[in-house]
Amino acid sequence: MCDLCDGATLDEIRLNLARKIDDYGWAIQSVAGGRHGIGWSYTIGLAERFDHPELVVAGPDHPLDRAGLLGAAITRIRAGERFAAGDEATLIEVPHRFVDVHPRQFTYGVFAMWFLHYRNLPELAPELTALQVVVPDDQCCADCAALQPPLDQPHDVLAGGGNRASRRAAGRRRPRGR
Repeated sequence: MCDLCDGATLDEIRLNLARKIDDYGWAIQSVAGGRHGIGWSYTIGLAERFDHPELVVAGPDHPLDRAGLLGAAITRIRAGERFAAGDEATLIEVPHRFVDVHPRQFTYGVFAMWFLHYRNLPELAPELTALQVVVPDDQCCADCAALQPPLDQPHDVLAGGGNRASRRAAGRRRPRGR
């Protein structure tokens, strides 16, 4: 279940998120898979606090696995490492690559809580750029590769599930500079 489904208000969720970012410099938001079973987790705060693109991991695995993968990347970012599209890095003992997230993905609700957070703190809002963390095709089976939706594409690959409600919650605001 999500906090909103469990009865929390958007203000309570937003304040909890802001506390996490204040305490750690970043937060991870996970979204359960919809009718296709593909969930995703993404960062909030890397652009603001570390001048680094936000990160997203999408796939049918458990949210804690996605959060652990993002946590491994964040540890390296906090230590000064920077990732860019085309880079490869071993995270949790598995090679991963980074690809740009297409700007259209921002309007589909993939980063809805990011927009909710910065809509309430516009003076802190950086331009949203993001990288998807993916297992390279040569490192996983065909089924695994097919389950990693390509967020570098302009179409809504995460349709269904929670992102409709997330879009409403975040107001579907377009990112600045796009």
